[in-house]
Amino acid sequence: MSIDGFLHRVISRFRPSVLIHHNMEEQSLREKIYDSEFLHAAYKAVKDSRFLTPQARTKTGSGFADFVVKKRKWVIELMREGHDVQGHVDRFLPGGAYEEEWKGWEWRVVDFRYRTKARKPHSKPYLKDHPN
Repeated sequence: MSIDGFLHRVISRFRPSVLIHHNMEEQSLREKIYDSEFLHAAYKAVKDSRFLTPQARTKTGSGFADFVVKKRKWVIELMREGHDVQGHVDRFLPGGAYEEEWKGWEWRVVDFRYRTKARKPHSKPYLKDHPN
């Protein structure tokens, strides 16, 4: 299984009722809701509670990754509504909070969006090609 295949399996298992409930209650979905749904769906998809480590801290204490899969050498960061895309990506780049801890690991930043209307595209590209 690839990291992208894993992400597809997990995200396809999100419970719409949970997302709808929180959206109606709070008028927006907080990153914590996505974290919780991701963890729940990952356990359903893999059926091994040791496969995924949530809130993995770097040894130096310089950062916390949302999810780490040690067996596969994957790091997954979740974000929402395009908030601080470059900041999330920078954590993995040279000099970033995760570079030393998870150097050479595969990583993804997953941006969850909930919009009912199309927005004007951002003028700057968010993601660049990186040597991972």
